[in-house]
Amino acid sequence: MIEELARSLVAEIAEQDVESFDMVKADQVPSDAKGIGLIVGWIAVHVSLRNLEHLAQAIADWAARNGRDVEIRYGQDVIKVARVTSLQQEKLINEWLNRHSRA
Repeated sequence: MIEELARSLVAEIAEQDVESFDMVKADQVPSDAKGIGLIVGWIAVHVSLRNLEHLAQAIADWAARNGRDVEIRYGQDVIKVARVTSLQQEKLINEWLNRHSRA
């Protein structure tokens, strides 16, 4: 089941306008990351800041559909995409994105 979820998230990311993405090797997972390792599906995505909003929203939609929590890291800033209403999630994502649009 977990591997299936990871594959479906990868498929969702592949549909986005990203520069590249790849599964992260166990020794490359950030030390403060949560989860149980690669089986959960650590994925490194290279995306332009312009397309970050679309990617974050796609991941939020995936998390909501699958009843999962996902953490998105941009540099040292992390947003937890969790089971909240779509309006709450949109507000959280917009606040997170605004921090990076000023960078």
